[in-house]
Amino acid sequence: MFENTSPYDFLKIKYKGANPTSRDLRLLEMLIVDLELKPAVVNVLIDYVLKKNNNKLNQSFVETIASQWKRCKIETATEAMELAKK
Repeated sequence: MFENTSPYDFLKIKYKGANPTSRDLRLLEMLIVDLELKPAVVNVLIDYVLKKNNNKLNQSFVETIASQWKRCKIETATEAMELAKK
């Protein structure tokens, strides 16, 4: 699911069919365009943050973790899941 779903669609699934907000879309754009994270890694990140943060997508929390994953050169969903477990 992480590998074969766009971050937009993944977030929509997590929101039970509701469209992501414009703020969510800007966050996804920053993760993919600015930080150059792979879509599968973004999906794992979204899933992780929602689980850890009471189903809330907190931008500063997402950015903190995304920056760490970028520094760790995370390229795949599997690598992201392994790091998230630690």
